[in-house]
Amino acid sequence: MNEDCCICGEPLNRENSSRCYICNGLFHMAWSITTDTSQCGNYWLSNEFCGLVFVCARCQEGLSLGGESSNQSATS
Repeated sequence: MNEDCCICGEPLNRENSSRCYICNGLFHMAWSITTDTSQCGNYWLSNEFCGLVFVCARCQEGLSLGGESSNQSATS
C-alpha cells in the first residue's frame, strides 16, 4: 500500500487503516489497542446501516453523532 493518510499525510499500512464513509479518503485507524499507530479518525455503530461506520477526523468534525449512534474509539 503506497498511499498517504488523508489527515496527517504520513504513509499508511494495510493493517491499520480505514476508508472514510464520507470522503472516501484513507486514514490511520488502529485495529488493536496494542498497535502503535496514529488515530486519524473514528468509528461508530450505525443504526441505519446495522454496523460500523468509519470517518476521518476532518469529516467527523462536520457530523453530529448525537443520539443515533454510539461513538467509539480504539485508542486514546
